[in-house]
Amino acid sequence: MRSARERRSIWMVVAAVSLAWGLAACANNLAQELAWERWKKCRDYPGLIFNTIDRDGEIWVKFAAGVSDRDLEPWRACLRQAEAEQAERGLGAREEVPHGLVG
Repeated sequence: MRSARERRSIWMVVAAVSLAWGLAACANNLAQELAWERWKKCRDYPGLIFNTIDRDGEIWVKFAAGVSDRDLEPWRACLRQAEAEQAERGLGAREEVPHGLVG
């Protein structure tokens, strides 16, 4: 039988590995960081409600009653401009970054 000190050490290692794995799973990747930067620049459009950012950088929003897909064009234009600015800084190497989806 293991001593209390050995059991405690084993549990501390298991807890540390679990914590590290959990934090790694929660960390944003580059596509998400770039999408988050675009969202922060373009979030002030009436009727848009942030939903989520997928791992591939897609920004998902919901919109309030009375807002149509047609009303989202100024927001999408803002996202395209923000993406162009990121490209000028040498970021966003993907051929096409999604410009926001409504879900």
